[in-house]
Amino acid sequence: MNQAGLQWVHDEVREAVRRSGVDPLRDRDAVARMVDEVIGRYRERSWKLGESVEIDDGMAQAALD
Repeated sequence: MNQAGLQWVHDEVREAVRRSGVDPLRDRDAVARMVDEVIGRYRERSWKLGESVEIDDGMAQAALD
């Protein structure tokens, strides 16, 4: 995932956390699930655009931080 993709995931996760009202400091499991969902949407979006996307655990962790 390039820097723009990582920023998109980060922004989407922040918005999901804001909408849900989850406290990211108290419920990291809920936030981790949101990250997984957003990354899934990113993969699907990239696939539809014909882009190859590689996402490793470090990228998912970066979205959590």
